[in-house]
Amino acid sequence: MSGPWLRAQRIHSSTDMLTPPCSPNSWHMAPTVRLFSLAQTFGTRGRRVQTETLEQVSSYADIVSALAVVGGIAFGLFQLSEYRKQRRHVIAAELMRTFYSVDLADAVTLVRRLPDHCQAHELRQRGPEYERAAVIVNTSFETMGLLVFRRTADYDIVE
Repeated sequence: MSGPWLRAQRIHSSTDMLTPPCSPNSWHMAPTVRLFSLAQTFGTRGRRVQTETLEQVSSYADIVSALAVVGGIAFGLFQLSEYRKQRRHVIAAELMRTFYSVDLADAVTLVRRLPDHCQAHELRQRGPEYERAAVIVNTSFETMGLLVFRRTADYDIVE
């Protein structure tokens, strides 16, 4: 039983029995405290109820608190792995949105029309739309490379 139905009983050691209870020396030893339930106080049909010392109750509380800490750490690790999975999904969605944007598709189309090893002055001669397309393609792929380098995005997602 728990709560207000428990009462404590002080059991004195043999040295405490020799000194009067009002003596200042009677409390020098740490007494054992046992918890009794009302069922034992009023009797349980002749059966003796096993009592637990305060040290045993304290040990049980330590075990429960240790299990709670271990459970909290396990839950935290699980949440961390779930957060990483969620972050990968968000990054994949953002990369897909970048790949499927109309601006990037138009920019790739214009850049593919350029000859291989096109010089900067040739690019400028074709007009500002080609320069803009080259910048869009360059920054998009550079951002993806940076995400892979910093291990924010997996290479498998970008590939």
